[in-house]
Amino acid sequence: MDGMFAYATNFNQPVNFNTQNVDTMYAMFASALSFNQPIAFNATSLTSASSIFESALTLNSSVTLTPSLALTSVQRMFYNTTSFNQPVILKFQSVCEFQHEQCRRHELHVCWRTHVQQAHRFRRAQIAV
Repeated sequence: MDGMFAYATNFNQPVNFNTQNVDTMYAMFASALSFNQPIAFNATSLTSASSIFESALTLNSSVTLTPSLALTSVQRMFYNTTSFNQPVILKFQSVCEFQHEQCRRHELHVCWRTHVQQAHRFRRAQIAV
């Protein structure tokens, strides 16, 4: 589903896909300038959500990816989403990369399992060194 709606300047329709077997959604809604619909994907096999909403300038709806046991990259997931100010629910067990600027910049409420939250803090501490 990489880039499926990327650069779709007038797209703003609800999306309801069975994404259970999708492994990457890289830049799926990148630069989809009018897109502002809630997202709730069953992302069991998802390994990369990098740049999924990058530069989706009007996005301001809830985002839920659940559950994702294999997710390893969410870098730039909300980069340049200047209107975004909603809860993000990510439920997964393993995260290797996380773009920390998006947490600070948008003050996102992110829900995840305790050990992932600890891994996130550890990774942030490593970056700060």
